[in-house]
Amino acid sequence: MEWVEVGDDSPIVGQTLGNSDLRAETGASVVAIERGEDVIPSPGAETTIEAGDTLVVVGTRENCEAFESRVTGA
Repeated sequence: MEWVEVGDDSPIVGQTLGNSDLRAETGASVVAIERGEDVIPSPGAETTIEAGDTLVVVGTRENCEAFESRVTGA
C-alpha cells in the first residue's frame, strides 16, 4: 500500500480514474483518495483526480512504482 500525492503538474490532473487508465497501465488500484480533510473511500471510475489529492494505492512494489511514475510524469 502506498500514498501518492498528485502534484499541480501531474499529467492525470483533471482526468477521471477511468479515463486515466492507471489500473490497466500499472496494475495498481486506487482504494481511497484523501482530499484535504475528506476521504473518498472506494472511488469510482467517474471520480475526477485533482491537484493536491493523495491517492491510496494497493499493488505489488513494482505496480506501485509504475503507478507513482505515471502520476508524477517521471
